[in-house]
Amino acid sequence: MKIFILMKKDSFIKRSLGLALLVGYHMAYSQSPGSINVMEFGDDQTLFIGDSYGGYIYAYEMDEPENSDQVSYNVRELDSKIADALGTRIDKIKITDLAVNPVSKSAFVSVHKIAGEKYMPAIVKVSAGGEVTNFSLKKNPSSRFRVDDSFETDLVFWRSVSLKSLTFTDIDYHQGKLYVAGVSNADFDASLRVIDYPFQDGKQNTTTVEIYHTVHNQQETRSPIQTLDIVNLQGQDYVLALYTCTPMALFPVNEIKDGAHIVGKVIAELGYGNAPIDVKTFSAQDAEGKTQEVALVINKARGAMLFDLKDIAESNKQPGLKEPAGFNTAGTAFFQPSMGGTYQLENLGDSHLLTLRRNASTGQTEMLSFMKGFYFRLTDFVSDYIYPDYIYGEKGELWRSAQNMLKIDEGHPETVVNK
Repeated sequence: MKIFILMKKDSFIKRSLGLALLVGYHMAYSQSPGSINVMEFGDDQTLFIGDSYGGYIYAYEMDEPENSDQVSYNVRELDSKIADALGTRIDKIKITDLAVNPVSKSAFVSVHKIAGEKYMPAIVKVSAGGEVTNFSLKKNPSSRFRVDDSFETDLVFWRSVSLKSLTFTDIDYHQGKLYVAGVSNADFDASLRVIDYPFQDGKQNTTTVEIYHTVHNQQETRSPIQTLDIVNLQGQDYVLALYTCTPMALFPVNEIKDGAHIVGKVIAELGYGNAPIDVKTFSAQDAEGKTQEVALVINKARGAMLFDLKDIAESNKQPGLKEPAGFNTAGTAFFQPSMGGTYQLENLGDSHLLTLRRNASTGQTEMLSFMKGFYFRLTDFVSDYIYPDYIYGEKGELWRSAQNMLKIDEGHPETVVNK
């Protein structure tokens, strides 16, 4: 198994300095993360954690029982449940990421527990029934690897965003390899580093990457990839990468080699003044019942965007975007599903997606599942269909059947109707 990290290749001097700093870090910290920015599960129940402030990647091996059942989550006021489990208040926690064990379908949420100016990392496990339990970062066995070009200075943007927090911005696991996005020290270049797993001798291979940014109208090497996933297009694997403000690019995996420099092909511009949060690829049925491979992107300033991988493959055959897009979207077409307020996204088996969503009325976080192919929650709305005397009739049979399925899935079987 190998690990890929998006970072910058460094000099021999800095590598030597990194080894010296590594010794000091071992003396100052225990064998557990000092922060948790990103998480991702491997197929073999390995939970990978990115500790941006320490410059470490941790691997926690688990052995949870397999759950082959269809699972749905309808957990309200998750912030309060997490605060109670950690023995603190809701205003003293900051949720940083979500991961789902692909075998057990249990959800894991990473949190920073706030005490004065200190942020202490924690992970909680959440069941479909809403039970929240603490996952010990010290007692559970783990291994770790420290990158040799993480930041030693603490430059801060906008008085609140530490440069160290951008060391790791996203993680994706694919076929025995881990892909980690972020920035490195020196010139802050974004790159793709390959690291062997299990962690052994600290060997690293590095490839630098860049893209043309259609909104900024310039080549960019320092802006980090915010989120990524691995896609297979016509038999070849690519890194599907999204950047702030908001280019979507492809990098061929077979071109990732130590010392190489890759210019990504920009296949879409998703709009200015935005930052992507997450992207997940999966199979789902369309409105006609046909299975399609899709990529779902959630954003900070814009709604969710759903791409057909066939359209992405067609865009990949073209030269790519090379001219300014202004304030407009451009390139590969997308559909906008009704998933407003979503700020974390994960696959939950073959039939569902799992999300963390901010409730617009209460301000609290909800852990909710969405059925793939629907991309909305029926219980978010009050319409004609919900009245007890509403009759679907023969022409509305398809709607009745679909909505009954959603009612059960969202925890309201008492509202199912038969006419």
